[in-house]
Amino acid sequence: MMPPSLFLLFMLAAVHTTVNCYPKPKGQEEGTAADSTKRNETFYEMATTNADFAFSLYRRLVAETPGRNIFFSPVSISASMAALLLGAWSAPPTRVLEGLRFNLSRISEEEIREGFWHIVHSLHLQNERLELRMGNALFVNEQLKPVLKSVSGAREAFAPEIFPTDFTNASKAVRQIDSLVRKQTEGKIMNLVRDLAADTAAVLVSYLVFKARWEEPFNSIETRPGDFLLGEKKTVAVPMMSREAAYHRLVDEELACTALQLDYSQRALALLVLPEEGQMKRVEEALSPWTLRKWNKLLRKGIVRVFVPKFSISATYELEDILPKMGFGDAFGAKADFPGVSEQSNLKLSKALHWAVLGFTEKGTEAGATTGPGSVLRSDPIGDVPFVRFDRPFLLMVLERDTRSILFLGKIMNPSETIARLSLPHLK
Repeated sequence: MMPPSLFLLFMLAAVHTTVNCYPKPKGQEEGTAADSTKRNETFYEMATTNADFAFSLYRRLVAETPGRNIFFSPVSISASMAALLLGAWSAPPTRVLEGLRFNLSRISEEEIREGFWHIVHSLHLQNERLELRMGNALFVNEQLKPVLKSVSGAREAFAPEIFPTDFTNASKAVRQIDSLVRKQTEGKIMNLVRDLAADTAAVLVSYLVFKARWEEPFNSIETRPGDFLLGEKKTVAVPMMSREAAYHRLVDEELACTALQLDYSQRALALLVLPEEGQMKRVEEALSPWTLRKWNKLLRKGIVRVFVPKFSISATYELEDILPKMGFGDAFGAKADFPGVSEQSNLKLSKALHWAVLGFTEKGTEAGATTGPGSVLRSDPIGDVPFVRFDRPFLLMVLERDTRSILFLGKIMNPSETIARLSLPHLK
C-alpha cells in the first residue's frame, strides 16, 4: 500500500503582519571567545551554503521557464526544509541537507540547527520602518494521531505549532489552512491552497514577511512613463522611478554587467544587476557566493542618476518535481520518514508549493504596489553624472545584512506582468 503523502506548502508574503517569534534553544548561553569564533564560522558557512542553494535553484527555474519572470525566497525554502527535517522529524536528514548544499564534513547537523536558529531568530524585527518575520505551522491529519509532544534544545527553534486537521473533508481542511494564511497576512492572501488529495497527511505553511522603507525614498513626482525592452525590439510601457543621489555602484567588466545597491532604512538592501545586452546568461551562470563577495568588494559610492521600474511581482511554483532532482529524494521518495509527526511511519512529501510576492515602490518594498501613469520621462542626465537605467531585463536580490541571507531572488523580464501558478512536471 502506498504510504500517506505529506503535502508541503511554502508560503511567502511581502505584507505587514505579526507572527510568533521562534524561542531561543534551551541551554544556549553566551560562551567563551572560542565559542564565539566557532559560531562566526558556522554563520559564515551557513550564509555561503544558503547562497549556493539559492543560485542553484534559480538556475533550475530559469531552465524550466525561459523568458519568464523568476521570483522566490531562498531563505524561506531553506529554513522550511530545515524546520521539517531538523526540527525533530526526519530520519535521517543527510540527503536533504546535501540537497541544501551542506557539506557535512565541514559542518555538523547540530551546527546547522544552531545556524538556522540564528537566521530565523534574527529575521524577527518590527518597527515603523522595517517589518521582518518568519514562521510556520503544520496541519496534520487527525486520523494519523499527530505527535504533539514538545521538543527541546536547538530542535525547539524549528518545531512548528501542530494543528490536527480532518483531511477527509477537503473543503473544511482548505478553510482551516486558508484561515491561518488570511489571519497572518491580514486578509491580503486568500484561497492559496487548492486540490488537497485524499491521502494528504500534513500541510506545512511557512511564511517570510518583509516590508521596508528605502533609506532615501524616491520622489513620486519623478516617476514617469518609460519603455522597458522585452527583446526583439519589443517594449512595454512602465512607470519609471528616478532619483539622483549617492549610491553604491560597480561595473564588472569580466561579467559585462553593472550592479547598483539600494539601501533600506534598516538591516536590508536590494542589489539590482543589469547585464549588458545579450549577456544575461553569462551573468546567471556566474552567480555564486564568491561572485557576491567580489561585487561587495567592487562597490563604490558616488553620485548616480538611477532609473528603475515601479512594479509588483508575484510567483507560485510547484516544486515537487524539481527539489528531488536537487538532492531531496529522501524527503519525497519511499525512504522518507518523519517519526516525530505522527505514529504513522513512511510518510513522504507529495507536493511543495512556493508562493512569493513583492512590490517595488517609491517608499520601499511592500505588498500590493500599484502603478500609474505620469508625465513624459525626462531626458538623460546632463554633464558628468553617470546613470544606470534598468530598462531591460535585470536581476534582483534582497539581502538581510546581519545573517547575509538572500530574502528574495529573481529576474525581471517584464515588470508589467506577474507570474501565474506554474507547474514543472517536465523536469529532466
